Amino acid sequence: MELRVICGTFWTRRTVDSKKFNLKIDFNELSTERFFSLADIDVVLYLSVVHQTNKENPKLVEINTQVPTAIAIECQKQNIHFIYMSTEQVFESQNDFTYQEDSPQNAKTIYGISKSMTEKALVLMNLGQNTTILRSSMIYGYKNDKKKNLFNHIDWSSIAPYSIYSDAYTKPTFIDDLCECIDHVIENKITGVFHTVGNEMIDRVSLLKMAFINKYSKEAVDYFIKPVKTPPSSDIQKYINIECSPIFKMFFKTTLKEGVMKQLFREFK
Repeated sequence: MELRVICGTFWTRRTVDSKKFNLKIDFNELSTERFFSLADIDVVLYLSVVHQTNKENPKLVEINTQVPTAIAIECQKQNIHFIYMSTEQVFESQNDFTYQEDSPQNAKTIYGISKSMTEKALVLMNLGQNTTILRSSMIYGYKNDKKKNLFNHIDWSSIAPYSIYSDAYTKPTFIDDLCECIDHVIENKITGVFHTVGNEMIDRVSLLKMAFINKYSKEAVDYFIKPVKTPPSSDIQKYINIECSPIFKMFFKTTLKEGVMKQLFREFK
């Protein structure tokens, strides 16, 4: 099976090591005018993304919406399976509510809106028979020296505490579990819209304390991790709950505590 991968460093390295699929990787800059040839391709997994943390990037809409939509149209013409990684942020924050796969979308962040636009475009153009949309939450468990994450941005040698939002919740999704899920989708050409997330909802302060309480003293953890409320002006979505789709629950078996320990081992070994 020939598979084209755009970005997705962890998944790509893992797949190269396992030799599970034959990869064709294109390192050229993508645009709506120029993207890779689809000759001899069975599956396109679109992982390229501009995140909310880089919302001022002028290419956000192009990379998150225009390019994947254009590629999906070409995939449909050539009967190629197209997989698009999306996000729970196609919905808005709503306490004590669980969004379903077919719930109406009401994104409030630029990032979420760009992802929602793509999802709606794929549905509007009736690309369902060859298209898979996988919505996830905060993905963790990988090390990227060029990118800060929730676990490695604290400088424990400094004297200044770090303000962490205590009222912002997420469903951390262990990257190894997500990769197994993606492999399953590819191998079985599963199409449709699905939620692929971890099973535990947690706030950021509790997540960090869970991670570092065995590495540093309780006094140090309590000092460096300073709980604060999200400011009224913030566009952070504090509580978006999606449940893993039943068809994929078997893959998300890593508990949050297990996943956090693996994250720290990879981050600081």
